[in-house]
Amino acid sequence: AMATGGGAVWVTLPSVDSIVRIDPGTNTVVARVHLSQQPCAFLAAGERMVWAAGGHCASSVMRINGRTNMPAGAVKGTSVPVGVAVGFGSVWVADLDARQIVRVDPHTGRIVGRLQLRGLPVRLAVGFGSLWVRDDTGRVLRITPQR
Repeated sequence: AMATGGGAVWVTLPSVDSIVRIDPGTNTVVARVHLSQQPCAFLAAGERMVWAAGGHCASSVMRINGRTNMPAGAVKGTSVPVGVAVGFGSVWVADLDARQIVRVDPHTGRIVGRLQLRGLPVRLAVGFGSLWVRDDTGRVLRITPQR
């Protein structure tokens, strides 16, 4: 997985349970963050934090401090996080097995809301004033978050 944010490009290296930080100006790896669990395939980055979801590899979402390049804990309370996005002052997680979109406070890393879905959410994106969810049937759902 790959994400941009906080002036960097972030890339997962699942084979070594790490995420690397790339300086886009020099195209060089400037930091390597080792995680206690495999970061599989889902990343999102904000200005200060990077979020790595593990899917079936890990049941939590890992937080990485984008300023120190160090792990900053995990979001507990998800079963199979298969998508992650940052927007509207929150972090959004698609929890496949729970059939939910989970809203996380980016400052505390705590779950602050859950939205139950009929389908299985598999991917997320933020844009055009909405959170977009693709489910397992190929439907695209538009969610307009309220603060």
